[in-house]
Amino acid sequence: MAIVKERMQQETNSTTDEWDKWKRGGIIGAAALAGGTLLAVTGGLAAPAIAAGFGALAPTLGTLVPVIGTSGFATIASAAGSISGSVAVAASFGAAGAGLTGNKMARRIGGVEEFEFVPLGENHNQGRLAVSIVVSGLVFKQSDFVSPWEKLEDNLERYSLQWESKHLIAVSTAIQDWLTSKLTRELMKRGAMMTVLSTLVTALAWPTALLSATDFIDSKWSIAIDRSDKAGKLLAETLLSGVQGNRPVTLIGFSLGARVIFKCLEHLAKSGDNGGLVERVVFLGAPISLRGEQWESARKMVAGRFINVYSTNDWMLGVVFRASLLSQGLAGIQAIDIPGIENVDVTNVVSGHSSYLWAAPKILAQLDLDTCYPIFSSVPGRSE
Repeated sequence: MAIVKERMQQETNSTTDEWDKWKRGGIIGAAALAGGTLLAVTGGLAAPAIAAGFGALAPTLGTLVPVIGTSGFATIASAAGSISGSVAVAASFGAAGAGLTGNKMARRIGGVEEFEFVPLGENHNQGRLAVSIVVSGLVFKQSDFVSPWEKLEDNLERYSLQWESKHLIAVSTAIQDWLTSKLTRELMKRGAMMTVLSTLVTALAWPTALLSATDFIDSKWSIAIDRSDKAGKLLAETLLSGVQGNRPVTLIGFSLGARVIFKCLEHLAKSGDNGGLVERVVFLGAPISLRGEQWESARKMVAGRFINVYSTNDWMLGVVFRASLLSQGLAGIQAIDIPGIENVDVTNVVSGHSSYLWAAPKILAQLDLDTCYPIFSSVPGRSE
């Protein structure tokens, strides 16, 4: 990369800003070109394997990028195998230090006490050219941060973000207790829950009994909402710090985890030109209002596909969210009318909010995230 920079500056007199943009785009482009192919990496340093790859691809890459040329890529191949090349490659892969798993936030925002990345799958220390971070939001036990995502099949280096489990378990338990209460069962028999979904869109009055029944959830939910917003800022600062290396990142969030990602994108937008950090985003049952939020700004922070997965009969999300925030429209139960955002209706797959816990791998498989265009084929439904 150093050789490329010197040559570009000599031939085009490019500024530092122009080089930074080219470097980021070039690395993300290389990752897309290779399709996340496995590299033979040990100890976090991929220089020998990358050197061989550059050498083999030099003729083709030289044609695709004339400013560097075939001889330029051949020179890069030699440099990549050197000690200095190893250091540069390590930085590109986030191997300088321990990467995401070794990331320790120097400070916490607004009292956020838990924020750490847990490795998923077997794709670690193998030089994967892209990173995936999954974020759970409905958590009944610690394993729920990991279990919904264990069966994912992809070529990405995957991590689960474990955050504020104490508060998430508290609100999830409160919701579970409410669902099994006598009053809630009676309201379900009356069909009041489906009324909730229509009132989110039409702004009709809520049943008084339903509002009073959610009072004991409201305080816990409000705390969880506040922590998710702050965890989103922490996630943005983590990505901006570059501990993942110069690799494209895919963000997938369920429930409040989707809100964490949304707030992360908002913070990236406020921080400046960071449109090359995030490659793809998927929301599953997102508790995010359609009004009063910066959806356009968030979309601009995602280079590739931005997908909103929703279920029109997710009345549990509607009840809990509406009990805390007076808003019209909710991403988790209806489509988002924003250019560039794909909307996927999984009503026939997800019968309730907690159904995402088991349905997430099937839904993501049907989305076929490796394509550059919308795709979704139905999978068999299952009752909650």
